Amino acid sequence: MMANGYLWLGNSRSSTPSPSILSCHHWIHKDITPPGFTGRERNAIENTLAQSRDFTADVIEVYQVVRGPLPAIDRDALLPLPVDFPRPLSPSALSSRERTCRTPA
Repeated sequence: MMANGYLWLGNSRSSTPSPSILSCHHWIHKDITPPGFTGRERNAIENTLAQSRDFTADVIEVYQVVRGPLPAIDRDALLPLPVDFPRPLSPSALSSRERTCRTPA
C-alpha cells in the first residue's frame, strides 16, 4: 500500500512481494518536518522519521478512510504535528481541520 508515496507498507526491494506488511519504507518532505525533529536527514529534500527509510514496524494500526470530496484538505494548508503529540494519536485528531490546517490569512 502506498500513501501518496511517503509510506509504503509491505515494501520489498526485490521483484517478489514482501512476506510481511510490517516491512515499511518511509520519508517526509523537509518543508513539513516538525520543529524539534530528531529523525534523520535523507537528502536536500527529504527526511525520515524512523531510524532509516527502510524499517520493520512493531505494530501497524489500520483506519478506514472514507472518500469524500477531493481534496479534503489542501496540501499547502497542512501543518506538521508537534513533536510531543499524544501516542497513539486518535483518529479524530488526525482528521481535525482545526488541528491540521493553517489559519487563512
